[in-house]
Amino acid sequence: MAHPHRKKKTLQLDGFVNIQKGLGTSKDAQGRSRYARTRIFTNTELSTLYSTNWLANSVVDVPVEDSLRNWREITSNNAEEIEKEEKRLNLRKSFEMAEKWAKVFGGAAIVIISDDDTLDKPFNINALSIGGVKRLVVLDRYNLVSDAPNTNILSDRYGESEYYTVARGGEKVHYTRVVRFDGEESTIEERTRNNYWGNSIYEKLYAPIENSQSSTQLINGLLYESNIDVYKIKGLNQLVANGQDALVVKRIQMAHDLKSTVNGVVLDAEDDFVKKGNTFAGLADIDDKMIQKVSGASHIPVTKLLGIAPSGLNSTGESDLRNYYDNLSTIQESKYSPKLKFFDDLMTMSVFGKVQEVDYEWASLWQKSDKEAADTRLVNAQTDNIYLNNGVLEDDEVRSTLKDYYELNNVAETEE
Repeated sequence: MAHPHRKKKTLQLDGFVNIQKGLGTSKDAQGRSRYARTRIFTNTELSTLYSTNWLANSVVDVPVEDSLRNWREITSNNAEEIEKEEKRLNLRKSFEMAEKWAKVFGGAAIVIISDDDTLDKPFNINALSIGGVKRLVVLDRYNLVSDAPNTNILSDRYGESEYYTVARGGEKVHYTRVVRFDGEESTIEERTRNNYWGNSIYEKLYAPIENSQSSTQLINGLLYESNIDVYKIKGLNQLVANGQDALVVKRIQMAHDLKSTVNGVVLDAEDDFVKKGNTFAGLADIDDKMIQKVSGASHIPVTKLLGIAPSGLNSTGESDLRNYYDNLSTIQESKYSPKLKFFDDLMTMSVFGKVQEVDYEWASLWQKSDKEAADTRLVNAQTDNIYLNNGVLEDDEVRSTLKDYYELNNVAETEE
């Protein structure tokens, strides 16, 4: 028995505590929250998601196609021959496909097929004959399986394999014949789980894509119930209790038929009929918000993601598009250019019999509107006029500047 003069001990907790809501106590729902992977996608799921869902397709295709659509402008003296070889090997399309599949599956690669027919042997570019590159084959990470990745942290090839195996044919391919395209950046733990490939883009985007699609489907479902007919039938409960459900259905069906026939509802004097309409105010905003979450998660402006002009959806303006294109330009320089160096060596060896330096510039991603181009020409003309009037430039210098401008912007000069 407790001592009559001893005070009962109470539990003292630091921090904010709300007994009713359970905040800060053992009942706090947030205290039980843990972040864990809810699912691991199979290659079939990833393939189906990309192939059948328009939004899942867009988050992959839009930035890749935007970054590679204009490709590059070769400025070397041998530009024509190299461009011809590029087209023969379909290099731009191979880059596009490899990058798309890397985003979808977490990794892809371009395999070089040459006339030596020895895929399992190291590739010696200096031994390549003229026209020796037969074709380029693009395979995703599930069709080009990485064999026993190098786990020696001191090795230059840490995390990469000496050989790959073609899943459908079983051929061994030496790494020197493979140009890898990794998926999304991830942790060492994730890369180990992926056999040292990257993550699929859907690892992060699946939830917002699913929420967006679900909200659209729910809204569509509400449209089918925009008007609901309510029949108040006297003695309905008793009829149902007596097992006369068929009679109830028949009465309602007759009312529907009469409404269609005579454009009115005929009921018993003691029955009633009410038409209730649903309001859809705010539903469009919900749908837009869901799309915006996909846009934010994928770093693609809404206007690009949906292919629409800026209006509504908290209109995506020019600054967002410029940031988007700046990001793509960074990807071109940091990811694509190093890979292109290898292919340029490959193509010049195949065309000229020796490796040659290829100079090029990535084509501009930002396309000026007619008005923007006209405004630029007007400003340039006013500037040139000031320079001419003040003797800073001569006529020939202005003509040379105009010629360079038109050639750079692919604008045809108008002869007066």
